Amino acid sequence: MKALPARLIYEEVLPAVVSRLTDPPVAYHRGSPYGGKGWDTSDPTVGDVHQWNVWGGKELQYQEYDRLGGRFVSEFGIPAMPSMSTIKYWMKGAPESQWYSQSQLMAQHTKAGSFERRFAIVMNENFRLTDDFETHVYNTQLMQSEAVGFAYRSWRREWRGKGREYNAGVLVWQMNDCWPVVSWAIADYFLRPKPVYYRIARELAPVSVGIFRTVKKNRDNDRPRQFYEFGAIQTLHATLDIWGTNSTLKSISAKLELRFFDFTSDWTYSEVHDVVLLPNQTTEIVKLRCPEPDQKAATQGEPHFVGSATVVASARILDAETSSVLARFSDWPEPYRFLQAPDPGLTVAVEELGQTGDKKLTLSVQRPAKCVVFATEADEKDGLEVRWSDNAVDIVPGDEQVVIARGLGDRRLKVAYFGREKIHDVDVS
Repeated sequence: MKALPARLIYEEVLPAVVSRLTDPPVAYHRGSPYGGKGWDTSDPTVGDVHQWNVWGGKELQYQEYDRLGGRFVSEFGIPAMPSMSTIKYWMKGAPESQWYSQSQLMAQHTKAGSFERRFAIVMNENFRLTDDFETHVYNTQLMQSEAVGFAYRSWRREWRGKGREYNAGVLVWQMNDCWPVVSWAIADYFLRPKPVYYRIARELAPVSVGIFRTVKKNRDNDRPRQFYEFGAIQTLHATLDIWGTNSTLKSISAKLELRFFDFTSDWTYSEVHDVVLLPNQTTEIVKLRCPEPDQKAATQGEPHFVGSATVVASARILDAETSSVLARFSDWPEPYRFLQAPDPGLTVAVEELGQTGDKKLTLSVQRPAKCVVFATEADEKDGLEVRWSDNAVDIVPGDEQVVIARGLGDRRLKVAYFGREKIHDVDVS
């Protein structure tokens, strides 16, 4: 791009104008990515970087995002399909033969170049193959939410305190769409949020908590550290790093509550740690071997020998005085294609909030549930849709969560979650 005439304006004229008209001086950032004149624009220690080595570039696993950050990540992203309501809008009148992810009509409404190959890589690595279109749509949304959420969580962790501010911010590509389409957007053309929208909001809350799982294997290989291996590579156990992030300007006295649940049994384990979250930074709290049920009956080297491969780790930050929940996060073993997701036994209690049509949903489960997405059919008459205070949530037993559904009215409440990805009616009480 050295021959681009506009470079003279960006790199010479405008910096000179800014310098002449500002006192005290204001730094001029000449483009993005940019680390300074003559600097490598991929340098993670200077300026800002664009990180496309997961969806594009080297096509690394999204579990490597924590190693791919920079001082400021000003562009990155992963595509996902929009809601079925939006897909039905552009597929209206299409023959049944077009209702699959690689059809001509779907390709016409997909922005990402080489999307067939790139979706195939990331979906095959992380989820079971399926020929059910609606399940595939849900899985792309879960994949986007997990990938982008992991990036935000990992990079925010790198704001470690004075002198160790290794990452100062992240901008995801992109906010929304200019037409109904499959894209990197976190809210589609009709401003219907995808699961990733809510995940980012939770990751950027004033107080957050994170878990990083490192799977210990009998030898190194080229899989992500979070992946369980069964076969030539033998998994031994896993370790967990837990940290909290406090973006307020005051220290917070809190308790870290850790709870562990096994998919295949009623086994649980819990422990509590006192913690002070330092202001405007990350606080590393504890590192421990992932607790797991007794697997002595199995033979080492067999898949079922590794108890942590079926264990969900849940962390909550509780206010030390009131015990109110300041942050929560659940870490599930990966890749998801290995998991036999249990029936969560989801219960939804509904409470009217005045005469507005708004309702309070109290959610509880008997088994861990991942990416519980609530939806309704849009009212074709008035076009009004429900606004959710939160959505696409992970829930564990003993931790009720509340979602406010604004404008729910008499609409039928529907739900989907990992393990039952097709939208269905939910019984309410």
